[in-house]
Amino acid sequence: AMWRLAVALIWGVGLVSGITTEYNGTTELRSNPERGFRHELDDLCLATPPSTRHGALSRLGECKGNNLTLAQTYCYLDPSTPIDPNGATVTMLENGFAKLRAAGVKSLLRFAYDRCSSGDDKGENNYTAATVVGHISALAAVVQRNRDVVYALQAGFVGCWGEWHGSMLKLEQNSSALASVVAAELTQMLPPSTDRTVMLRYAWDKCCGRDGMGGVLRSPASSDLGLEWGVVDRSTAHSAASYARIGFDNDAFLCCGPTSSDGGSWYTNIYASAFGGTLNTHFDSEDGYRVGRGWTYEQTDAPYVYMDGEMYWNEGLNGTSHNVGADGHTAAHRMLLHHYTSLSLVHGYSALDDLSHRPPGPSNESIDIWMRTPLDINFVRSWGLPLSTAFFSYNPPHPAPCDEVKREVPPPNRSVCRAGITNGSTSVQQAACLAAGCCFDPVTTPGEHPWCFLPIAQELKMNVNYSVYEYIRDHLGYRLELQSATYTDTAQVREEQPGGRHAMTRPRDKNMHQATGAIISFNATVINRGFSAPHTARPLQLVLTRLSPLESGASLIVAQAAVPSADIRLWQPRAVGDPFRLPIVHRISGSLEVPAGVPTGPYNLGLYLPDALGSVANRSAFAIRLANDLPWQTW
Repeated sequence: AMWRLAVALIWGVGLVSGITTEYNGTTELRSNPERGFRHELDDLCLATPPSTRHGALSRLGECKGNNLTLAQTYCYLDPSTPIDPNGATVTMLENGFAKLRAAGVKSLLRFAYDRCSSGDDKGENNYTAATVVGHISALAAVVQRNRDVVYALQAGFVGCWGEWHGSMLKLEQNSSALASVVAAELTQMLPPSTDRTVMLRYAWDKCCGRDGMGGVLRSPASSDLGLEWGVVDRSTAHSAASYARIGFDNDAFLCCGPTSSDGGSWYTNIYASAFGGTLNTHFDSEDGYRVGRGWTYEQTDAPYVYMDGEMYWNEGLNGTSHNVGADGHTAAHRMLLHHYTSLSLVHGYSALDDLSHRPPGPSNESIDIWMRTPLDINFVRSWGLPLSTAFFSYNPPHPAPCDEVKREVPPPNRSVCRAGITNGSTSVQQAACLAAGCCFDPVTTPGEHPWCFLPIAQELKMNVNYSVYEYIRDHLGYRLELQSATYTDTAQVREEQPGGRHAMTRPRDKNMHQATGAIISFNATVINRGFSAPHTARPLQLVLTRLSPLESGASLIVAQAAVPSADIRLWQPRAVGDPFRLPIVHRISGSLEVPAGVPTGPYNLGLYLPDALGSVANRSAFAIRLANDLPWQTW
């Protein structure tokens, strides 16, 4: 069978060579690979579906129904049984990966031994680090064969549900043991050549360790295992360095109320000594939650590594200390701060959460409430959360002069434009404020910050009904929006929409008079409106494609050329550390030569962002579609 293709068509009707075209963002849903809400499935290597709250692979259809392209998938192992590379466990993994591939879903893969059925922190199995490393070695080949549907490997194996707590032998408290596990995962199961990384449950395990012995990267054994310590930045991101290949999965996202430190995720006594701080120091983060030193370390790494999260089961259902609900706007704010790529839709959403663990009553888990809560555009603007202008407008469109507003409206009555503009010199703050389309007033009461505010009588108004759930759904991970494009050519080309090689817009004009050897050159600008950059390398190509349905054996693409030096992993939504959170404009350029023998006729010109691996490169589910309002054409 022929898979459906999708290309972002960017040039078409009425365009003139050398003229820049501006593009609009879209408010429509864009389901894209390797980002967004995710599912959780529990039987990747079980012969019989589990009788637990986790879902079975038979529930993969819920991914499509909820626009999910990721699923956390568990493989529970028996630590007393060696794994035969040709045995039943490997066969079940192959079958499970095949089901994910067919469904267009990638895996956040986790192996584990302990289900802790008798209670949290009560692991049932006796195993050592050597047991884990042996299983990693035996499983490496099957994981690598199927890395096209493995987005990342969650470190797993140790403790309850592979979360690195509650193991029988307390391996989670042994830095050298954990270092040997992660070293095997980074070198045997997913070496640098696979372009895949590992995720840790707790940030302190990456740098410091609960035993005071340095954690995964700085234990007595780390250097001998080839593990390097460091803090990721732009120059080291996506390198082969160990610290650049370790991200995070917060399994207690906003758990248990603002003072619980995400269910203990931000322990501080070890971090404090590692980073030169005071022991037992806690502080309130920008989103109002009490955190510790681990927060700062994770936030520093977060722009360059995978960030996944999940709330507790039935989050927010009964209001107890264990199930205090998470506010949707606060959740979006946290995702912005830590560049979240994905979040479980199963935890805290009654339609997917396990019914046997939920008492009868109204659907009042956290995500249920997010779905009923309108997005507050003033909250978005105040904290600098990303949002395309397609979603909102100013009313009236032309504001009163800023000088007039400053004279007539005292600061307490002004509508704040950007609450984050409080750092830097006055001139830096003013430039950022004006760049955001707001008014700036440096004259304040002593001790106050300068004011960055909306012009009087100019209110922000949402153009669509949009819930905070929909906002999070659309902005988790990346959201690439084409801003403008200019092309020059020796042929006559037409315009359409952006997508990726799996969907194309239907052209509306007649012929492109094609000359053999014609050179089509282009320059374009893109903004990432998401919370994070894409984290997996993939090609970006300029393509010339046929319009009409394909004849048997005919190729969709007539000509294609890679866009040089285009690494979408570097397309951050904003400059790291920018307190004003202004979007970065990314620039790309390239050219394409039309091959000899191409007949005169109608063609499309587009951008193509397929998966890098050939096994899924021609699958629409694995190609990136741009968040623009141009039409699509599909085969």
